[in-house]
Amino acid sequence: MRFFFFIISFLITYTCEAQPATRADFQDIKASSLFYMRDGIPVMTKSYEELMEGSPYFTNDWKKAYLVLADKQIFKDISIKLNLLDNQIHYLDARGNEMIAVPPIKEIFISDSAVEKNYRFVHHTAFSPEIKNIQAGWYLWLITGKADLYKMYYKTLNKQRLYGSATTRQFIETREKYFVLFQNNFIEIKKPKDLSKIFPQNANELSVFLKKISNQLSSEDQLIQTVEFINSLK
Repeated sequence: MRFFFFIISFLITYTCEAQPATRADFQDIKASSLFYMRDGIPVMTKSYEELMEGSPYFTNDWKKAYLVLADKQIFKDISIKLNLLDNQIHYLDARGNEMIAVPPIKEIFISDSAVEKNYRFVHHTAFSPEIKNIQAGWYLWLITGKADLYKMYYKTLNKQRLYGSATTRQFIETREKYFVLFQNNFIEIKKPKDLSKIFPQNANELSVFLKKISNQLSSEDQLIQTVEFINSLK
């Protein structure tokens, strides 16, 4: 139930085009059985047969999710794995077969009960066409305000063939990138002090804040706290 209200709170208060939305903007939330009636593509099981390290997925386990389509229909309780290497959504159909979703999906709300966290992923096509410098793929929402903070899991597949062997080993490398969306521009940031270039008018306040922030925090938490601080300034 908390997951349901987590989704609705976003849908009625915020859209990626930075325009106010209402519950009426979205069609009724539909059962997963209706989603299964749409086209899907069977998964090629040998795609990562030789994978030695890494994963193409956000999580390797199946997670329940709400899917928001381009036409604003919402489908609930779909078991999915988000493939961030190929930017595909794998789901289990009514018979338990693994399929790749065909309908254009704009947003995904994933519930991970194991760690009691909810995640909101936004596809690059869901953002306003006026936004500049946005890369193709899925973005994990972190913060919304005058400056929005997003995270991208950038995955690459590397192959290695051993000398004298026909076997090819596969390795997937994952890098985490962070982006601030401000004034219709996607800007990559690597550390909190990079924000002073985006908000030069707040450079002094930001410098004081960064001296107080705990070094024991993860780099992501430091970024989150710093963007929250920027958003609190007038």
